[in-house]
Amino acid sequence: MRSTLCFCALTFILAGMLPAATMVATSPLDLSAMPGASIQWTVDVSNDANYLVPTSFNYATFSPVGTFTDIFAFTFLVIGPNGVAPVIGPYDVDITATPGFVSTGQLVLTYDLYGVDPNDPSFNPDTDTISNGNMLALDASVTVQDTGEIPEPATVGLMALGVLGLGFLHRRR
Repeated sequence: MRSTLCFCALTFILAGMLPAATMVATSPLDLSAMPGASIQWTVDVSNDANYLVPTSFNYATFSPVGTFTDIFAFTFLVIGPNGVAPVIGPYDVDITATPGFVSTGQLVLTYDLYGVDPNDPSFNPDTDTISNGNMLALDASVTVQDTGEIPEPATVGLMALGVLGLGFLHRRR
């Protein structure tokens, strides 16, 4: 796995306003794993104004080597003004993935902005919605590592038997 971190950020700017949302990688964006392994990306999402509600977080690629789990299918998160929240993107590499293959794509966070906290009892989606379907994206990749062939026990046993036989023959002479 690469140990470099990318502190690149992508910012969405609303017309006439300060930047509203930023996504910064807090883990490497270029990951590598063996077939069958689970890996994850971690990003910090910050919000300078209004109330940001993430609606999905996905790994968008034309060449997937596994399955990404969208945590926002199960979680409701509100990031208030000047708030920051970590977002984790788990990815399971298929057991049949080809070693050496590189899947490139983007981590895409889709979110809505509201003028009032959606948890507030006075919240009205008709009047408090600023914008829907906003997106932030960071380039990312997954490299499938070579599994490193492990000999089967029978092969190791035959080899040990051969070495013992050679030792026995050498001792007889």
